[in-house]
Amino acid sequence: MIIYLIKEIRILKGMKLKELSDITGLSISYLSEIENNKNCNPSLLTVMKIAKALDKKLDDLCFIDDELDSLKGAINIYIEVYGIQDIKTIELSNKINELLNKYGSF
Repeated sequence: MIIYLIKEIRILKGMKLKELSDITGLSISYLSEIENNKNCNPSLLTVMKIAKALDKKLDDLCFIDDELDSLKGAINIYIEVYGIQDIKTIELSNKINELLNKYGSF
């Protein structure tokens, strides 16, 4: 499953959802669905618009939940945005631990 880090990157950039909507031409509700991983199948063009608006590469915006290298990058963003004790950070950390136990170390 692809997990998007759009919300976290947008927060780090100090950008409001309305501003991202204005830049991309995508509705606030649609962006919110993507940010909250409720619409996990946006088109490539949509993700490219968002990446351009956030001044990021496509692979900076998402990770695959069973790919260790992607998870390693995502955990750093989660810690920066939510803090080390937040439930989202802890859940991602637990996922990394599961994969490490299953496949070995980074």
